[in-house]
Amino acid sequence: MKKSIPFLSFILLSIFFLACAREHTVHQADEIEGSSITTEALSAKTNVPDEKEVEIAPDEVPDLIREAIEATYPGAELVEADHITRPDGSVYYDVEINHNDQKLELSYAENGEFLGIEEDDSDDDEEEDGE
Repeated sequence: MKKSIPFLSFILLSIFFLACAREHTVHQADEIEGSSITTEALSAKTNVPDEKEVEIAPDEVPDLIREAIEATYPGAELVEADHITRPDGSVYYDVEINHNDQKLELSYAENGEFLGIEEDDSDDDEEEDGE
């Protein structure tokens, strides 16, 4: 009987800690849903693999997004574009532009809202490919 008490204590403590961990996870999910965190930040945080990405011709980028690019990067050349659909059906665009001899990758929501920028590290990629 004395040997089973530590074992039962271990089992009960394990169940308690698992329940606490689950409760903490549920509270985190509730906080995310109730906060002003953007869908982009949430999908980046959860790394959603179910996004559907389709490369489109630069001239197929909606005018709203072209106007947003031109407003921020006057005279930029649109090089590549991807139309991305999230599992929830929302859409955003990743576009690559040349602006002032610099390649930039930009993300825009379907409504033209700027979501983020990533500088193109093509020199680093070429070095990695050459090794």
